[in-house]
Amino acid sequence: MSELATLEPKQLIRLMDVLSSAGFDVSEWSKNFKGKHPSTNPKYCYEWSFNAPDRVLLTFWFTDISEENGKIFREMNMRVRATKIFQKGAKRKRAENYDAALRYAYDNRLPVYIALCIRDPKSKDASSAKSLKRVLDTKTWAVVSYDHQTGDARIERGANPNNELMDIISAEVDFDDDADAHEGQKQKIYVTHRKRESRLRIDKIRQHLARNGGRLACEVPKCGFDFFKIYGEAGRDFAHVHHIDPLYNSPDEGRKVTLDDLAIVCANCHAIIHRKGGCLPMHDLIKSSTAIE
Repeated sequence: MSELATLEPKQLIRLMDVLSSAGFDVSEWSKNFKGKHPSTNPKYCYEWSFNAPDRVLLTFWFTDISEENGKIFREMNMRVRATKIFQKGAKRKRAENYDAALRYAYDNRLPVYIALCIRDPKSKDASSAKSLKRVLDTKTWAVVSYDHQTGDARIERGANPNNELMDIISAEVDFDDDADAHEGQKQKIYVTHRKRESRLRIDKIRQHLARNGGRLACEVPKCGFDFFKIYGEAGRDFAHVHHIDPLYNSPDEGRKVTLDDLAIVCANCHAIIHRKGGCLPMHDLIKSSTAIE
């Protein structure tokens, strides 16, 4: 029996419970809900993806997963599904959120938790099919490639999301203080991804380290969170890199992004900045006068 075959779900676990097992806060499911059980809260139970500051959860139909050369993976493009298949309504929004979750996990090197599902074979439309079985995969996955121009993504089971980023940061090469890249472009054709976007984020981390005596601290006023100071070696050279002007404001042909267009932020601030899909300004994000020393 192949490893993939052993992952086939054998029971039905509520999505709310899957999220809780993956470390997500599901308390919002119960707030102001009047039904029999908060797991049926329509505000959440029909969603296909979920974000937290330090992790992402995606739902996969088991039949969409592939196995090749010892790797279990899924290749997909939710941006195309949003614009070409769903086009409007709640399903398009869910597909757009899914694409954003893939990008968020890839850009920030976050672990991805997968809810493996078996759909009702009687359902003609996979996007609204009922899950007959659902379980949380015992291993985390990672978005190992994501094309910002096309939305093409590959998610692999057991992959370490930090490997590529940490290897490049620790390499003995200088950062490019004038680095720029072209991001946010919309295209309908397949484009080979050169990973220039990731290098720009890495250069931003290098620049910040060089300018701040090797310290990598959140640039949100009144925050200053330093992962290394709190977590030691596990947090060395780690931070989120934030687009001050979000890429969704880009024209269809994209725009040039420089290091000055990026900011070093901690996971908490980054999550609040983009909460509910927005992009709050950094200058007055924290209302408290107490900063992290």
